[in-house]
Amino acid sequence: MATSEAVNSLAKDRAVAGLQIALFVCLIVGYLWWGRFEYDKTLLLWLTYLGAIGVIVFSHLYFKDRFSKLGLRRDNFFEALKVAALPHLILLGIILIWGLTTERVTLSWDNASLLYFPWAFLQQYVLQNFLLARTGTILGRTSSAAIIAALLFALLHLPNTPLVVASLVGALLWCKIFLKVPNLFVVSLSHALLGIFLVIFFKFSGFDQLQVGRPGYSYQTYGDGVLVAGGHDGAGLPVVVTLPGHDRGNPSWVRVFDPSGELRSEWVAFPDYDFSGNLAVGEAGFGEGDEIVVSPGPGVRNPPEIKVFDMSGNELSRFTLAQEPGYGAAVSISDGNILVSPGPGPERAARVFEFRPDGAPVKVWDFGDIGFHNSVRAVRLRTLDEDSGLRRSRLLLWANSLSVNRSQILVYDEATKDFETWETYGTAFGLSLSLIQLEEARTGLITGPGPAPGHGPRVKVFNNQGQELQNLFGYEDDAPCGTHVAAVDIDGDSRDEMVLGEGICPGQPPVVRIVDRAGRLINQWEAY
Repeated sequence: MATSEAVNSLAKDRAVAGLQIALFVCLIVGYLWWGRFEYDKTLLLWLTYLGAIGVIVFSHLYFKDRFSKLGLRRDNFFEALKVAALPHLILLGIILIWGLTTERVTLSWDNASLLYFPWAFLQQYVLQNFLLARTGTILGRTSSAAIIAALLFALLHLPNTPLVVASLVGALLWCKIFLKVPNLFVVSLSHALLGIFLVIFFKFSGFDQLQVGRPGYSYQTYGDGVLVAGGHDGAGLPVVVTLPGHDRGNPSWVRVFDPSGELRSEWVAFPDYDFSGNLAVGEAGFGEGDEIVVSPGPGVRNPPEIKVFDMSGNELSRFTLAQEPGYGAAVSISDGNILVSPGPGPERAARVFEFRPDGAPVKVWDFGDIGFHNSVRAVRLRTLDEDSGLRRSRLLLWANSLSVNRSQILVYDEATKDFETWETYGTAFGLSLSLIQLEEARTGLITGPGPAPGHGPRVKVFNNQGQELQNLFGYEDDAPCGTHVAAVDIDGDSRDEMVLGEGICPGQPPVVRIVDRAGRLINQWEAY
C-alpha cells in the first residue's frame, strides 16, 4: 500500500514538474516569438516576467526546495571555485585564442557589459534552481537531468545557432559543477565571464548581436523625435521638410520650413493611418524644384502606399507596392525615379523596387540574405570613376532602425553585381543616411547612429568611396537616442549644410538643427 502511494506521489510530482517546465518555456517562447512584436511589448514583457517568476516560486513552494539546495550559500564557495577553475580557464583560453586569431573578430565593449553580471545570476538561478531541479524531479538528479536542462536552456536561444551551441556547452558545464557543488555564485561568475568574453570578440561578427527569438523586429525604437529631409523649391530656395517620429497616434504630418524655421506649408499625407511616415525630397520631374515623396510609417496595418507632393502639399501622383502589405514603406529619390523598400515587418526580405514618379515599375532587386533583418533602406549613388572615366552606379543599402541590425552600409555595384561593406559605428538599430553635396559635382554621404537609448548624435561624413571625412557630435544631448540626418545647401556655395533631427525614442523633442560642416549651429527650432 505504502509502495503504491509512493509510486502515485512520484508520478504526480513528475507530472507537476513537467507542466511547470512546459508553462515556463511557453511564456518565454511566446514573448520572444510573438509578444515582442506587439506595440504594447513592455506590458507583455512584464507579464512574462511576472508569470515566469510565479511559476518558479510556486515550484519552490510545491516541492519544498531547501534553501541550501538553491546554491545561495558561502560555505562551499571555494570548493565550487576549485571544481570550476580548470574547465573555465580552458574555455576562456579557447575564446581568447579564437577571438585574437579569427579574421571575423569585431572587438566590442561598453560599460553596459557589466550589467551582464546580474543577468548571468538570474539566468543561472533559472537554469539550476528550476530547469535542472525540475528535470531532476522527473529523471532524478543525474547526468541525464543535466543534459535535458542544458538542452532546454540552449533551445531558448533559437534561432541564433552559434549562441545555441555556446549556451549548450556552457549550460552542461554549469549544471555539472552545480550538481557536484551547489553554489550559485560560482556558476554565475563563470557565466558572466564567459559571456562577456564572447560579447567582446563576437557580438557583431559571430553571434548576431546576441539576438534570440524571431529575428530582428522590435518596437523599442518607436517614439517621438523628428524625421528630416532637405531640398529646394521651384525658385531654388532651400527648404527643410519634417515628419513626426514613428509612434502610435502620430499622423503623417508633413511640414515644410525655410532654414530660419519659418513654416511655409503643412498637410497630413495619409489621414487614415498613424505611426507618422517616411519621406524623401528630390527632383522627380513634375516641375521646377524638388518634390516630396511620402509613405506611411511602420504600423502593422499601414499599406506601402506612395504619394508624391509639391512643396505646397498638392498631390501629384500615387501608387502602391502591392506585393508587400503592412508596415508602410521607405522611400528615396534617385535620378528622377523613386526607390521603395518594403516596411520593416518581421522576416521581410531585402528587396528594393524602382518606380517612375507616375508609379510605373522600372526594376526590382531581390538581394536575399545579406545579413540585415526585416527589409532594408536604399539610395542610388552615381559617381565618376577616376581611373576609367566612366559613370559608376551603386546602391547603398542599410538596415532599418526598427530591428536590431548592425550599422554597416552595403554597397552594391550595379554593373559588376558585387558587394562591398563600409563601416560606420558598430552600433545596433541600423542608422540614418543621406547623400550630401561635398562640393560642386562631388557627392558623399552623411550618417547618424540608429535611434537606441545611449546612442549619441555622432555624425559622420564619408566620400563616395566610403572614406570617413568627418566625425563629430552634432549637438549636446543629455538623453541621446541617435539622430536623423539630411543635407541641404542653404547659402548657395555648392556645399551642403547638415540637417539633424532628434532620434526616435519616447520623450525625444522634435528639434531640428542646421549645422555647418564644422559642427557649428546655424539655427534650430521645434518642428511640432
